[in-house]
Amino acid sequence: GFERSFLQKRLDDAALSKFADDFKLGVGESQIRDAILKKQEFKGENGQFDAVRFKTLVERGLLNEASLIHDIKRGIAQEAVTG
Repeated sequence: GFERSFLQKRLDDAALSKFADDFKLGVGESQIRDAILKKQEFKGENGQFDAVRFKTLVERGLLNEASLIHDIKRGIAQEAVTG
C-alpha cells in the first residue's frame, strides 16, 4: 500500500540522482527559474508570472522554496534521463 509506494518513490529518486550524478547531468539556475516562471500556480490573472503571488505563498508557509527547487531539479533530470 502506501508504505510500498513511498519506498518505491524514494528508491526511484535515489536511482535517478545517482544516474544524474554519474553522467554529470546538472540542472542550472536558469532552468529552475524558467520552470518556476512557467508554473500555472504562480501566474496572475494576465497569465504572467506574479512575483507577489509567489512571495505571498512563501511568506504564508504555503510554499517551501527548497522543496520546490528540489522537485524541479528532479523533474528536469528525470526528463533528461527518460526523454
